[in-house]
Formats: sequence, structure tokens, C-alpha cells
Amino acid sequence: MPGKSEELPLEVEKCGSWIFDKNKWELLHQKWRECSEVILKMKDWCDRRKIKLVIAILPDQFQVDQALREAVLNKYKHIAEKNLDLSHPDNLIMNFCRTHNIHCLDMLGQFQEQGKTGMLYASRDTHWNEAGNRLAADLIFKYLEKNRLLPPRPRRLTPPGGPSSGAWRRY
Repeated sequence: MPGKSEELPLEVEKCGSWIFDKNKWELLHQKWRECSEVILKMKDWCDRRKIKLVIAILPDQFQVDQALREAVLNKYKHIAEKNLDLSHPDNLIMNFCRTHNIHCLDMLGQFQEQGKTGMLYASRDTHWNEAGNRLAADLIFKYLEKNRLLPPRPRRLTPPGGPSSGAWRRY
């Protein structure tokens, strides 16, 4: 019999799984409209300051971890796998960002792929482990680099006559 420490993550994931349930999309879309208004205000604030807004969609463990998802579905029989669309919330955000010209990185596909061969979340926790943090950092860096959203790297200081010349300047 599982103890409380094993049951809590299942309860947490059960409570959050409604956003993937096709039968609850009306509620999801209502909540999303409220959230999207805040994002548009953030974009306006950034635009007025000539700052690029970038949104990263962080994958939920329920979307990535097949074993966890199966445990939730086995424990909570009222959640039907056929009613779940694990990518719908991400697609909603991506479409919104495209429409409003907001940079957006959806990490779901890469997390699902990497999650097939290794753990990306801490055991009995909904947070990323070291591998998950490393994957997210790599994806974010590559996205920022690809979209030229990183500041230019500072040029190295080298002396014109070599290290011993003492005459330092930027190159």
C-alpha cells in the first residue's frame, strides 16, 4: 500500500489534469482569456520600453512522464485518457503568441522525447531534477540565440603586441 509521500504527487497531478480534459475546455478557455489579458499588458509594458517579451511554456510532469500519467489514470478512474489532449494548453498559448507577435518557446516536444529515456522530474515531486533543468536551460539558450535575443558577447581584451606588451585595448 502506497504511503502519503507516494499519493501526494498523484493527487497534485489529478488536480492539475483538468486543463488537458477536452470536456473542460470551456473553463480552460475562460481562464486563458483572463491570463492572456495580463500577458498583453506585459507585452505593452515591454513594447513601450523596447524590450522583447519572451514566453517559455514549461511542460507539466503529467504531459511528460508516462508512468506518472498511467498511475494517475489507474488511481482516478473518472479521468479518461481518451478525453485528454496533452498539447492543447501549449497550442493555445503558442497560437496566442503568434497572433500577438510574442516570442514563445514550447518545450513540450523535447521534454516528451527526452522523458522517454530518462527522468526529468524529481522523484515524488513536480519540479525538474538536474537533467530537466539542464534540458530547459539548453532549450532556452538555443531559442534566445537562434532568435538573436541575447546581447552580443563582449569582445576579448588582447594587447596589440601580445600579452607582454602592456598595451591593452578592445578588439
